[in-house]
Amino acid sequence: QAFNQAMNEYNTKLMSDVGTAYNAALSSGLFTGEYNEDGSRSLDYDKVSIYLQNMGYSSVVIDKVWEMLNKIDRQSFIDQRSLSAYNQLESYLATWDPADEKTRAFLRDYLKKLGYTDANIDAAFALADNYATATQPGSVIVGAVGSDGKEITIKPGENGTYTDANGNPITKNENGTYYVYSLLYNHICEIDEESVGFLEWDLIEFVEKSLFQYNITDVSSIKLKTKDFEETFLLYNLDTGKETAAGTVIDIEVKRKSNGENISDVTNFRNYFYILLTTQFIAEADVTSTEGLENYATVEIITRQGKKIEYGFYPYATRRCLLTIDGKGEFYVLKSSVDKLISDAKKVINGETVNRESAE
Repeated sequence: QAFNQAMNEYNTKLMSDVGTAYNAALSSGLFTGEYNEDGSRSLDYDKVSIYLQNMGYSSVVIDKVWEMLNKIDRQSFIDQRSLSAYNQLESYLATWDPADEKTRAFLRDYLKKLGYTDANIDAAFALADNYATATQPGSVIVGAVGSDGKEITIKPGENGTYTDANGNPITKNENGTYYVYSLLYNHICEIDEESVGFLEWDLIEFVEKSLFQYNITDVSSIKLKTKDFEETFLLYNLDTGKETAAGTVIDIEVKRKSNGENISDVTNFRNYFYILLTTQFIAEADVTSTEGLENYATVEIITRQGKKIEYGFYPYATRRCLLTIDGKGEFYVLKSSVDKLISDAKKVINGETVNRESAE
């Protein structure tokens, strides 16, 4: 009995050390080998081993970590490739028939030409079969046993909805957990609410608050128009001939459309572009229509691909402007932010320094 207890303590300590050593190896920066065709990687065993030895781990722990690294990493790669192959089938899923061997043969040949292995393709077909079952109203998916000891059953309904065995919508359980269905693994799991907190988010929490999300080299022109001011900045990319690990270094040239003059201080213009990038809306506006509101300013961006985006700003309160994007409004920005966009554009023209700090 004492021997068994000692062995249990040893194994517990060993697995604890293996777990921490495994995480240390993953975060070491040494785990970066190239993938082989079978999903394995040519990892540098010596470097990883020395790294873990220096942290005080035994050879037994290191050998088990190495086994985990190869096994888990390879499976992760296979899962990624299988999911990638499955995504190639997207246009076929709406009418997917698990019994349609002719279509499967055609798609297998197609996926092989894209470089997927038979294992990837088999897994992708299994996912598609699961999808056909999981989205068919009236079918039943039986999952694992939940924390209450009962078997979990989910029934797919109309429009992608799911219910439990009694027809009740799948929602949060009394203990705060959720049941979720994984198409990838064809399995039902019980997860903590912290993992899916986004289910109770408001719309505003899903939206990126930055108005402008373009690299400066991807922008062709920026036009700012107010009641008493209008200017268009024309941007030109210049190949410097300098190369870095990220590619060719591109500089820009900026001209005023109104008179054709160059903006001499390009760094100062970049500061202005930074202000554009950091301008954000705050929250949902109290109004969504511009009816009865006066336009305070308009910013028009044209990308190098020819896409035009128009941002309109309409004051509806002392400190708030309704933001419209291509005529549609839902959120507001602070009027002080719009004032800074206008004043900084004038500073660029007049050769005055643009302060990168955003308006309060």
